[in-house]
Amino acid sequence: MRGSDTPLIYAFAGFKRPQKEAPKRPDPATESEVTMILTKRVNYGVKGLLNLARNNNQSFLKKISQEEEIPESYLAKIFQVFVQRGILDSKKGPNGGFYLASELKDISIGKIVECLEGEPNLDRCPLNSVYCENKETCAIFSTWRKHEEAKNNMLKTITIADIMSTCTEI
Repeated sequence: MRGSDTPLIYAFAGFKRPQKEAPKRPDPATESEVTMILTKRVNYGVKGLLNLARNNNQSFLKKISQEEEIPESYLAKIFQVFVQRGILDSKKGPNGGFYLASELKDISIGKIVECLEGEPNLDRCPLNSVYCENKETCAIFSTWRKHEEAKNNMLKTITIADIMSTCTEI
């Protein structure tokens, strides 16, 4: 996990960090690294919300799907969850579409992960994905849990507004 810097957010969100000077070496946050941290579903959810933010907080599902290259039916399911959780609102008809129901500053990556993936299970074993029976004495478990908690706390501090204010579109 990285420190307080957030290069992984730039990589998965379809943005790049603005360059003030030529970089000395490439950013180590790669697509595969991001995939290990955030699921495709979360990635698509963030891309959809960023698209809405770039389009004055409202747009049509089909347009977002095409622009972000996300399957429309998959994005529809993600947006339905966002509507149920109060992040988005929708309106049917010719002037309909999806609208942001929350302020960009109130939508954290952690909230998106929670909406789409549920609460993180910090009691599972990092080696075999089941409940850890030895968590009181296992060095691997305690180290893993500490890093997972730090990652989850970091994701709760990064908002869609933060990403929009610090990134430029690729």
